Amino acid sequence: MPLSECFHVLRERYPEARFVVLDKEQPPEEIVQLLSLGIHGFVTYTQVSEQLIQAVHCVAQGKMWISASVLEAYVRHSIASVKSVNESPTGQGITQRESQVIELVKRRLSNKEIAEILKIKESTAKFHLSNIFSKLQVNRRSELQDKGQLNEVWRKLIAS
Repeated sequence: MPLSECFHVLRERYPEARFVVLDKEQPPEEIVQLLSLGIHGFVTYTQVSEQLIQAVHCVAQGKMWISASVLEAYVRHSIASVKSVNESPTGQGITQRESQVIELVKRRLSNKEIAEILKIKESTAKFHLSNIFSKLQVNRRSELQDKGQLNEVWRKLIAS
């Protein structure tokens, strides 16, 4: 099973779980991808004896356990993600209503739930989502949700 699917299944089964990955040394960009999948910490095999207990305690308190170089890579990735959401590849701007729909999609809400919150018809929510997909050149809700997970990680990093 691919790692992304594994994390998706784990998040569905254990929504309150926190994840620390133990792995060989990885470039910061690879760890940023793991953050986007929903991990909360990363410890290399060579650092297990010095860092694992601290990492587990830190993550259990709702904080992140990543290196400064990973944080820097994450910031660069986040800035690029925000630009890609605000500046659509098609040259068409995202409307305020579409921004609201994007935020609700990032929270994994259904079209029906989005419609109820925004007090619009479900077909209107679908229409907005179709426009968003076209403007951002994405094909699936999960692509918007992944950006939402990165934004959530960013908020937690700032808070800690």
